[in-house]
Amino acid sequence: METEPRAYWDEEAGPRWAEAQRMIDRVLEPVSSTLVERAVPASGELVLDIGCGSGALSLEVAGRVGEAGLVVGVDVASSLVEQARSRSVGRPNVEFLLADAEEDPLPPSDLVLSRFGVMFFRDSRRAFANLRRALDERAGRLAVACWQSVELNPWITWPMAALGDLADRLERPVDPHADVPGPFRFADRDRLEQVLRDAGFVDVVVEAVARPLVLAGSAEEILGFTRRIGPLSRALGQLDETASGIALQRVAARLAELHDGREMRLDAAWWVASAQAG
Repeated sequence: METEPRAYWDEEAGPRWAEAQRMIDRVLEPVSSTLVERAVPASGELVLDIGCGSGALSLEVAGRVGEAGLVVGVDVASSLVEQARSRSVGRPNVEFLLADAEEDPLPPSDLVLSRFGVMFFRDSRRAFANLRRALDERAGRLAVACWQSVELNPWITWPMAALGDLADRLERPVDPHADVPGPFRFADRDRLEQVLRDAGFVDVVVEAVARPLVLAGSAEEILGFTRRIGPLSRALGQLDETASGIALQRVAARLAELHDGREMRLDAAWWVASAQAG
């Protein structure tokens, strides 16, 4: 990642994700469901949603904790926090904080959730220790979703596979599974388990989930989404105008093969890790 993670999400990725909020919410709804099923948020609980984005998971969980509970969504991207706040008007049991969950103080909670928000911390052990401290007072629990390996997630990688020889013109990428901020940081199950234990969590369980994710809409809509969100957006920025045009033609051709006229469905795999504050 060329820029510091917090700046990247606040200045580059956040605005693009805010624009694509509706499609992102639809695509990742199955992931939210697996988290909620594992964590079972209960009426009256205080819940933190780390890397809350535009608030879809926070709003869903707010319906489960009820009026006696509270959900606090936390994100470093101001555009996403603003969007989440606008979506939660009239919902007194959910609020959103512009904060860095790695280092900023967090309110005491019964449950910490995160849908793909924990892979981008600068220092994972420091960040998870901060999350654990938020749970200590109430002997709370944690449930987070992280992507499995890049090879098991063609729904993310398919545009890059379509580039062919143009990929040779791109900057050599960092190992996607390296222990640095990035979507596949916890592809290694053992690494995920160990970082949780090192942060003071106990009863760590990491479950594998594999199911298709669906991008619904016309081929044109999906191509527009793919240009803004994911690895293709960065790749296009490294190519000149002619090469970018050829790249988009190749991606569009591959999309036409994958699209059934209503949607595109591709395999995905993620971990759901749960643990108790020690």
